[in-house]
Amino acid sequence: MDNYRKHRISTIPCLEISPLCKPIGTVLLYHGWASNIENYMFFASTVSSWGYKVIVPELPHHGERGILNYFDKFVLQQYFWDVVFQSVKEAGELVCELSKTDDHIGFIGHSCGGFIARVRFRMIPGCNPR
Repeated sequence: MDNYRKHRISTIPCLEISPLCKPIGTVLLYHGWASNIENYMFFASTVSSWGYKVIVPELPHHGERGILNYFDKFVLQQYFWDVVFQSVKEAGELVCELSKTDDHIGFIGHSCGGFIARVRFRMIPGCNPR
């Protein structure tokens, strides 16, 4: 697969997968707790095949940003929400950088990434789903 690359956007390690055609938009895909960007290559490739450029940011304390004992209940209690809120903050940095070249930016996520996508989506003016 030659339409992907790993690079940093605003100091955040990311996996980027581009569609084989001109992108119709950009999707920030947030992975789950205890995962990493490499584990989401298939999911990102699937979304990319629909015509979207997909960016998978590495969450704090995941992948090359560190490793935790994710299934220890004390680690989960201490780090889970910090990871979510730090990632929400970083999503703002990513959107700021990506919006220099990309017009339409959306969010999706799984597990922990679902919390991140939901909070970030709610922060868009006029977007208050019920």
